[in-house]
Amino acid sequence: MQWGNLDYLLVNLPPGIGDVQLALAQALPIYGVVMIATAQQETHSDTYETLKMFEQLKVPIFGLVENMSNKMAPDMSQQKYEIQDGENLTPKIRVPYLGCIPLDSTVPQYRDRGLPMVLAEPSSIFVSTLNTIAWEIASQTTISGLKS
Repeated sequence: MQWGNLDYLLVNLPPGIGDVQLALAQALPIYGVVMIATAQQETHSDTYETLKMFEQLKVPIFGLVENMSNKMAPDMSQQKYEIQDGENLTPKIRVPYLGCIPLDSTVPQYRDRGLPMVLAEPSSIFVSTLNTIAWEIASQTTISGLKS
């Protein structure tokens, strides 16, 4: 498939380590990874394994976004997010916390109508959060690209 000239190519992969993640990391110049996680402790083991894999492959980790958060506003105070391998006593991985995407009951309503929330409610907290996170990722991508 030919993509043409792109500024960014974002690939959404399932959590965990697998052939797809490994093949992409070895075949493409990856400027960085953004991990998406949820606040549930059960998801931390997969997130931990994925982070460890990208660390071993020397792929920069731009940070972590908490999806489906019960928080209503992003906290962009440059704090670190800690991920640990489930119940094991392995060392934690600390990554930059890019923000949280809050649960918003109106998202499915717009999706069902085929209208992106970013166009329907551009001044909502939900969209503001997405924009803030997107700009942070874009700035990290630009910095990473300049280093290579």
